[in-house]
Amino acid sequence: AGDCGIANIGIITPYKGQVRVLRKLWRERKSQILRKLPVYEDKPLEIASVDNFQGREKELILFSAVRNNRQGRVGFLSDWRRLNVMLTRAKRGLIVFGSARTLRHDAMWSQWLNFAETHDVIIDKTAWNQLVYNAMLYQPPNSLLRKQLFHLKETECLPIVTQKAFMLAIKRNKIHLPETPESELDEDNVAEMEIVRKTLCATKAGWRGWSSAIDSCLLAAGGSMTWINLRKGLREMYKKTHGQKTSKSATKLKELVRKNYWKTNENESEEIVCLPAEIMNEASAEKKRQKNKRKRNKQADADGKIQNTEDDGTSPSATNNSNKKSKPSQQ
Repeated sequence: AGDCGIANIGIITPYKGQVRVLRKLWRERKSQILRKLPVYEDKPLEIASVDNFQGREKELILFSAVRNNRQGRVGFLSDWRRLNVMLTRAKRGLIVFGSARTLRHDAMWSQWLNFAETHDVIIDKTAWNQLVYNAMLYQPPNSLLRKQLFHLKETECLPIVTQKAFMLAIKRNKIHLPETPESELDEDNVAEMEIVRKTLCATKAGWRGWSSAIDSCLLAAGGSMTWINLRKGLREMYKKTHGQKTSKSATKLKELVRKNYWKTNENESEEIVCLPAEIMNEASAEKKRQKNKRKRNKQADADGKIQNTEDDGTSPSATNNSNKKSKPSQQ
């Protein structure tokens, strides 16, 4: 929808109050925005509520979901008819602005967000920066892969589900690899960027490096397990997060494990891998902290539901007062 003119764009919001705010902002900033367009087009931009847009279409729709709260209250956005209007008004493109964390509390919005996430079209700058940072964190300090990941940290969100989409985004944003000439990507550079993409995919799937994988396997087993079972668990975890088998041999994995996690039982008939006591203690303390945090959040959510009024403007006190006033008239 890159060639859409202003007359082909519609902005929809469920709240009339935001319609007024957006129209006011458009009037104030209209001249500045129009000057930045490739072709000056002084045509009206339609900003309307969901109800006013029923039965009509635009080439490109920008939808503002508005709601953003920790309690997950979406108001009348939970009405499937409004969701239907939002999804079906666009002919060529739909952009939704909203808080995914809030909207996920509603079953229908959650399904739609899962669909969008599957197709890698959710843009979250904070989540992208965190993903790139996590991927960098588990690479050797001066490695080329770490430098390449750092180079992506300043970019907008890139699609990483498929190689084709990732490479198109790289070319469109004119992103060049460190220590390579600023020319069109050749086969070698494409191969390097595929390694970067797979690293990001693995990090998104939960991979945090071999040390973290060893810790996770041992913690799940209560702190210790046989080397054979650990090796099997590590290979399964790698395949699950990377989508392929690890190239590390059993010998290299064993060398990695021997540094901090190794001991044998008394009769030495079995090789046992154990977590250090300090890691076990730290894991136990973290588990307790998370439990307390969930308890506090649950209490805060309960308090918020009591204190905050609903979308229709009623509150427990208002309801009680209305009931008191209505009783005499009934008598």
